[in-house]
Amino acid sequence: MSDFLKFLYNHLPTIISCGIIAVVGLILIKIFDRLARRTLDKSKINSSMHKFILTLNKITLLIILTVVILQTAGIEMTAIVAVISVAGLAVSLAVQDSLANVAGGIIILFTKPFEADDFVKIDDIEGNVRQIGIINTKISTLDNKAVFIPNSLIAAGKVINYSRDKKRRLDLTFSVSYSDDFELAKKIILEVIDKNPLALKDPKPTVRVNEYSQSSIDIVAFIWVYHENYFELKYSLLEGVKPAFDKNNISIPFNKLDVNIVSK
Repeated sequence: MSDFLKFLYNHLPTIISCGIIAVVGLILIKIFDRLARRTLDKSKINSSMHKFILTLNKITLLIILTVVILQTAGIEMTAIVAVISVAGLAVSLAVQDSLANVAGGIIILFTKPFEADDFVKIDDIEGNVRQIGIINTKISTLDNKAVFIPNSLIAAGKVINYSRDKKRRLDLTFSVSYSDDFELAKKIILEVIDKNPLALKDPKPTVRVNEYSQSSIDIVAFIWVYHENYFELKYSLLEGVKPAFDKNNISIPFNKLDVNIVSK
């Protein structure tokens, strides 16, 4: 009888026990995963975080199952801890960037700076949050580009969430000539705003002179709008004020270049 067959014969009960534990453990993990999915579907936790939570749970359960199998095989707990420690150190050094992203994902999970479908700005990237993963977060930009941002950068960076509140303030600046009546220009801008159904009446829109620049009087308009109508209102007002200015002979100054030709 070969050494391998002798090993199998002497350790057959242990091997069978480990196999049974592995099969039963994997079945239980699958059942627990299904129950966790159902629980998350009924919970108030944002759907974009479900995959993240389920992945962490599965990894944790697989680690526990592995430890139980090793203990059943007769390996002492101290040896298991030592192996896990060494392996953990080696893995952490090899994938420290990935671990930083996982840690960042956990921070995002608990602090909740944004949720799925929120319109956010992360550094110089603007778009809607589509998915919060265990390693990165998927952002869909306005021109439908998929941008994957590492979670570690999000956790350590600046995040602006435009969707946290229902209302958002739109800031616009209109420039008029010094020779024009700026009070009339303010009145025209307010009339255009009042006629637009997307502009909210509460809080009340504000139109005031903001600055006397080199070639124009700059008038600023603050208009409150529901965040989903922000861009539509912006473009609508910009397109509406110019014709109203033209109708009332209000000119918008622009840079001019005077060229003098000197003949000798």
